[in-house]
Amino acid sequence: MPIFSIKTEEHKDLEDFFNKTIEELKVFFDIYPKGRRPSLTLVSDRKTINALRGGQTEPWVVGWFGGENVYVLCPENYEAESDHKYSDEEYRALIKHELCHMFVLKICETNRNAGPLWIWEGTAIYVSGQNRLKKPLSEFHAFIEQKDYIADAKSLYYESGFAVGLLIEKFGKEKFLTMLKNLKNLKSEEEFNAYFKELYGFELMLENFNNLLENRS
Repeated sequence: MPIFSIKTEEHKDLEDFFNKTIEELKVFFDIYPKGRRPSLTLVSDRKTINALRGGQTEPWVVGWFGGENVYVLCPENYEAESDHKYSDEEYRALIKHELCHMFVLKICETNRNAGPLWIWEGTAIYVSGQNRLKKPLSEFHAFIEQKDYIADAKSLYYESGFAVGLLIEKFGKEKFLTMLKNLKNLKSEEEFNAYFKELYGFELMLENFNNLLENRS
């Protein structure tokens, strides 16, 4: 059994950003969750990540959340202990991404298995601003079919944020938040697909998202 030594550290810039981001997400999601305020834990290295996660992790794994706590690989070892390049912008977007997941769970009032994986990741990617760190998308290829993180995580992380962005920019944030709030009532993929068509007026198909992308104003 691993044993962890935990201590508090002074990171004023990160603390200010973390607190500001929480307030921004309260406004975006229009929820003001009660309970313990989220906290941020900086993890020193890959060995500690593996111990916390309970097994060997891929080098792209640099952040996650559990309960009311966000975990991220510390800035000092970000490049040495992962396959990411460090930048302040990417690092702050990572933190906001994990905080977004926490807020989505609260607005869904359910667990992370509710709804398709592309909504779960796409919401966090879009709201955190990670789309701005990627080459603009010219065509959707596979994000709807992505059912897990193993088969083709690249398409999930690259495309889903742009898909969520299209829905919000084309149809409005309120309609998207309505969909999130109703995920807890949808018990199967078939139920979700039918609800999506009723809400947005088109079937959940790559072709339709590509049409939206092509006709984007």
